[in-house]
Amino acid sequence: MVKRHSVFLLFLFVTALVWAEERGEVVEGVDLRQFEGTWYEIARLPNKHQKGMVEVTSTLKRTKDGKYVLITSGYKGSRGGKKTTIKGEVRVKDPENAGEMKIKMFVFSIDYRVIDLDRDNYRYALITTDSDKFLWILSRSPEMKQAEFDMLVDSARRQGFDVDRLELVSQESNSAIAGR
Repeated sequence: MVKRHSVFLLFLFVTALVWAEERGEVVEGVDLRQFEGTWYEIARLPNKHQKGMVEVTSTLKRTKDGKYVLITSGYKGSRGGKKTTIKGEVRVKDPENAGEMKIKMFVFSIDYRVIDLDRDNYRYALITTDSDKFLWILSRSPEMKQAEFDMLVDSARRQGFDVDRLELVSQESNSAIAGR
């Protein structure tokens, strides 16, 4: 009985590893220099840290000493709401592939994984962490072409994410500013 139980647990463990591997395979050959700059959050899986946040942007910036930081900011409810900004130190696991980074903020750190990307122009990206609970669709502009959005949603679905839970992130004020 114990042997069967152990074999079953091993099967579950291996299945979980394979399943996790399918969720969010990192894009190879991501160029950190091209990834630099501001990204607009178009959609995300709901999470308690960003509940009600709008106008969310993430900016990857190189510092004078050659390191990178990721600055994420947004507003609670509307552009007139409370602004929240978080700055994290970026560590690239493999300099040849910047698609997998670690972002250190305060006393904790998260994995930041690029799982889909416009490899030609770096106009859009699909980002996750080491958990299937987090997913972001990012764009270089506050408005995204519907075909590109749909393609990223399909990519996330194929990788095992619950895309029915995706919520759109308002970029209304950023869109108005960009349109000037």
